[in-house]
Amino acid sequence: MTLEQDAETSSIAVPGTFHIIVLVLAFVVIMVYLISAESLKSADASLYHSKSNFTSAIENMNSISGSVRGQALQSTPNLHSAAFPNKSRKKIDLNTENPLSKDVLELWHDPSKRVICLVIDGNCTCNNPFLVGRLSGPSLCMLDWKKISDSSPKHGNYNLYGVGKKSTYCGQYDRSIKSDATYYLEILTLFCEDFGRGSSMLLSSPLPPEHNEAWLNFNFSTECMQNPATNRLTRINSTINTISTAISDDVPSISQFGHWLWNATTLERQLPTRYQPQGCRGSSVSACTIPTDDSGFGHYAFWWNPALVLAWQKQEFPRNFESRNPEPSPFCPLTCADSKCRKLCVKKSQNSYLAQKVRFKVCLIGASHSVHLAYSLHKLNLGRWFFHVQEAYPKGINEEFFLRKHKELGCGIFVIGIGQWPSSWAMGTPFLFEQYKSEMARIVNTVASMPPQIGNTTFQVYFRSMHHMPVGDVTGTCPPQDWRSPPVVESYNYLLKQAVQAVEPCTETNIAYLDTSFITQSMWDVAYDFCHLPRRVADIEAHYIAATTLLR
Repeated sequence: MTLEQDAETSSIAVPGTFHIIVLVLAFVVIMVYLISAESLKSADASLYHSKSNFTSAIENMNSISGSVRGQALQSTPNLHSAAFPNKSRKKIDLNTENPLSKDVLELWHDPSKRVICLVIDGNCTCNNPFLVGRLSGPSLCMLDWKKISDSSPKHGNYNLYGVGKKSTYCGQYDRSIKSDATYYLEILTLFCEDFGRGSSMLLSSPLPPEHNEAWLNFNFSTECMQNPATNRLTRINSTINTISTAISDDVPSISQFGHWLWNATTLERQLPTRYQPQGCRGSSVSACTIPTDDSGFGHYAFWWNPALVLAWQKQEFPRNFESRNPEPSPFCPLTCADSKCRKLCVKKSQNSYLAQKVRFKVCLIGASHSVHLAYSLHKLNLGRWFFHVQEAYPKGINEEFFLRKHKELGCGIFVIGIGQWPSSWAMGTPFLFEQYKSEMARIVNTVASMPPQIGNTTFQVYFRSMHHMPVGDVTGTCPPQDWRSPPVVESYNYLLKQAVQAVEPCTETNIAYLDTSFITQSMWDVAYDFCHLPRRVADIEAHYIAATTLLR
């Protein structure tokens, strides 16, 4: 064969080889896709269909949610890599009315990492800010902030940005966010003190041991909020664009059960954080009505995970549990405030509850937030299963309390929601974190030491997460007259969850942490009276709590 013939033969053979390679690669890709799809289908069936009851589905989803939260929030490679300069960064404009803005060296969005980061001059007067960030638009999502570098001597001399003291914070958003969409961004510097946490909002990862003691004993009672009129760090109507090729796409959504979606025919708009200026109670002047306006929340409706809905449908919830002929409300009206009225009302409502013919009964332990929950349950025609028991502080809850309520009301299931009063104005000073941890751990350990049955009744105790409150006139004044601010609420919830998790492996199934923050947290500022959830949120929470306690 001549050189020319060999060259000609080779020129014909190369394209053929190339096509074969392409076909082989295509075949491999298709097979991997089919195998993966079948695996996912099988996993989905195992997760949601092979289990015969709602509790199994919840356990699976809780397990996923817990592991996802661990992946998304405890691991920080993406956050650290996001701190280095890269081409995908998008600069975000600052609101110059915020005093901290002059000390922010950089603020940017990295859509490939699903993070928003800012670098603060470490020599500024607000160098440990407690940050709150929310995305609004097609859906609602809170940012989970973490301090990922600090060049101060306390944290060593390593600095991502060169010489000088600088702190870098990054806030991550999860996959409940719609890809290839525009979202409004709002970041607040709520405090100039992070309460010893080193991170902000969404407290989910354990503290380093050297920080834990300082945090537990931190006296937050004199810490003042930043002025809510100027605490927004981002310019009004700031936006970011999400992408579908984000590196963190391998991390599933933290919102495993559902989230709030835009449900209006009008164009999406920013949901500004509500607050109550000083002297605005009952006022109708624009300086008061604009910052307290809650109309924007009405554009959002809650979307439940279809797998959860399917689990409910299989047990015909809520239809099988609804009152066929709804009774008058067995709960005392909020207007019944004086002691004589309440005494008569409680007796009447208790008799009404005892007359209900149901398989088991649930006591809602707490104060006014549990009353609101009871009202929502009644409006959903599920009230006959539930009874509110007034208990504002942890002190009165012990083994004798559970046995007494079982004897008086027949309750074997308890949902404890205590935290509002210990952190409120009521005693003039709040429970610091160490005190709250000690009191709630005592209750948890009491439950753990009790048998899983009281007589012939199943004994089960749920510890419900505490609701957030907007910045009101009593929390926003200086010094504060009420301490139910986001860092306190988040810390209380974190401590309660840790206490429950500490005993769960040692018990059967009679203790659980009932986390409803996936419903309430992204609407943390919606409370109609700057304290209690409105019906559109409370009803969603009540539906979930009813499903969790009744479908066991």
